[in-house]
Amino acid sequence: MVRRLGADFRITWDEVVGSEDARTVGRPHIADALVAAGYFTDRTAALTQALHPASPYYLGSSAIDTTEAIRMVRAAGGVPVLAHPAAYRQRTPVGSDELREFAAAGLWGIELQHPENRDDWLPELERAAAELGLTATGASDYHGAGKPNRLGERSSSAETWDGIRALAAVPG
Repeated sequence: MVRRLGADFRITWDEVVGSEDARTVGRPHIADALVAAGYFTDRTAALTQALHPASPYYLGSSAIDTTEAIRMVRAAGGVPVLAHPAAYRQRTPVGSDELREFAAAGLWGIELQHPENRDDWLPELERAAAELGLTATGASDYHGAGKPNRLGERSSSAETWDGIRALAAVPG
């Protein structure tokens, strides 16, 4: 993506990576480099314009199938929760059929309290989650100062955390 952007924006890989030698680099880091170079006012603007999936600069990535990931998390003793299923950046919310498949694979929760979820998509997801016995969770999805989400802006209840702890195969 950095190479593609280089045709129209003067940023380099070194500017994206910064001074850190080893880290996973993603769109937020590229967005921050575009902001630092003065092309966009903030990370959100860079992500929604130059780095949006419909942008000519965007390169998709391969990811493991969600159902398989849920099974793997369960097999490892984890408690799988589906993150921001109604985020504004999605074309459609996660559907009831998908949720049913995920629940059958072992999905435990669904992140319904998230600052990027679209309010108009939540009622159907809330109904489906309740029918499937999925626990509604929250998260701020805080990724540092470059994103408008504030740390602790949305959270899960103490009862939800107790449920996660009870199910997780974590020593001690």
